[in-house]
Amino acid sequence: MTITTAYRVLTPHGGFEAQWDEDDEIPVAYVGDADAIAFFKSVLDLNPISARGGALVQFAALQPDDMAFCQRPELGITVIEPIDDLLDDDAASGDDSNVIINGRKSKRASRS
Repeated sequence: MTITTAYRVLTPHGGFEAQWDEDDEIPVAYVGDADAIAFFKSVLDLNPISARGGALVQFAALQPDDMAFCQRPELGITVIEPIDDLLDDDAASGDDSNVIINGRKSKRASRS
C-alpha cells in the first residue's frame, strides 16, 4: 500500500488518519484511535452529509474531496488537510510562517 493522501481527523474521542492509496481500487483506510473512528462513523451515519453533486458522504467510500464536508465544529470534528496541501496554499498566498506538526504513533484500525 502506497499512501498518496492522508487527512488527520480530531474528534472528542481522539484522532485518526483517513488514508488513500495510489491505487483507486483500494478503499480508504482509517488508522488511529478506534473510539475516534467509531465516533466519526456514527456521525456520518446519523447526520448525513451531502458532498459535491448532492451525493451523500459514505464512511466506507470516503474520498479526499469529501473531507471538507466532514468538518463539524459543532460536533467536535476537526479535519486537517495534508501538509503538502497546506504548504502549497501558504506558498500561493505568500505566507511563510512556520507549520508545526505534533505526530504520534497510531495503530491500524478497520477499513470499514
